[in-house]
Amino acid sequence: MEHQLPESIYDITVTDIDGEQLDIADWEGHVIYFVLTTTSGEEVRQLNDLQDIFDEFMMRGFFVVAIPTRHFGGEPQDAEEIAEIMREDHDVSFPILAPTETTGDTCSSLVRWLTDQATVLAQHSPSLAFPGPVRQPFEKFIIGDDGRLLARFSGHTEPDHDSLLELVESHLPVQ
Repeated sequence: MEHQLPESIYDITVTDIDGEQLDIADWEGHVIYFVLTTTSGEEVRQLNDLQDIFDEFMMRGFFVVAIPTRHFGGEPQDAEEIAEIMREDHDVSFPILAPTETTGDTCSSLVRWLTDQATVLAQHSPSLAFPGPVRQPFEKFIIGDDGRLLARFSGHTEPDHDSLLELVESHLPVQ
């Protein structure tokens, strides 16, 4: 089945972990650091670093947004349990979306838009993104305050890696 992708990320509506509808357009003018998360596995420690980054930059026009995915196995099936693990075990206060499919026909429009834009970006700037579907947990997608994808980082890239933070800081609307 062919899915029509939204032209702009700001045309996408998502559901948060508590079941509330969110318009990504509400974050227009902010740098958004989307990260595909799980609550198990070695990379889960990245949640603490992501929270630190959110705390450091949130007053400068910045959001971290978690996209929990069951694609990699081990993720609780219940959104409430995912929220509890992220909020209580890892002190996450940044927005958490409802568990999302990241591949196939049921892939969310947000993840499809992100991976499609990464494929386009990789054609022009291979050092900033890699093409194709989601491959691992904790992949990161950085959206500029103008709604363009700035970069896609592997799940193995630490959330506070120098090149990632330099990119974020250079695009923050409030310096």
